[in-house]
Amino acid sequence: MDRQGDFWSDANNDCVKMYSVGNPANKYDKIRVLVGDYIICEDDRSYVKYENLWLSYGGAHGIGGANTHHIIVKDCDFSYLGGRILPGYGNGFERYHGVGPMREYVLGASLFDLKKPEKEIGRLKSPLLIPNSDEREGYVPNVVYSCGSIIHNDDLIIPYAMSDFASTYATVNLRELLVELKKSD
Repeated sequence: MDRQGDFWSDANNDCVKMYSVGNPANKYDKIRVLVGDYIICEDDRSYVKYENLWLSYGGAHGIGGANTHHIIVKDCDFSYLGGRILPGYGNGFERYHGVGPMREYVLGASLFDLKKPEKEIGRLKSPLLIPNSDEREGYVPNVVYSCGSIIHNDDLIIPYAMSDFASTYATVNLRELLVELKKSD
């Protein structure tokens, strides 16, 4: 890497390095990297300030980590976080939470073009997961909440919390889900 904008991706260590003469924010309007985890991992870091960043299309939270303190985030824009790349399917998959009537938290899904991650290919017309009658009562009622999913064979397995009192999982056929997502535009 010896020219402005050259970059290198090390998937084994979850890092991308980019060469820049000076602050890259002064050279570029946007820098896009699609990651499958935190965009910025703050494990064991302290006294760090993030300012004027646009963090989008990450597989988990925009900034996350453990054993941190004195982290300042100022004037940053976070969007389209929590999605995953679907291996072999060539698309970015986004699960998100929404709140419906009577403070009912549900899980939705969208599909994005990996080459143009700002382009949504499709979105489910109805929620992917809704609290059922057994999941409506608890410490926080009417809530299904998931922080991840697992692809096993052709199924998407979604572990989730039920009204903050128990955990379970749902299984969705991935091919059927992709068909629904693609015809929902």
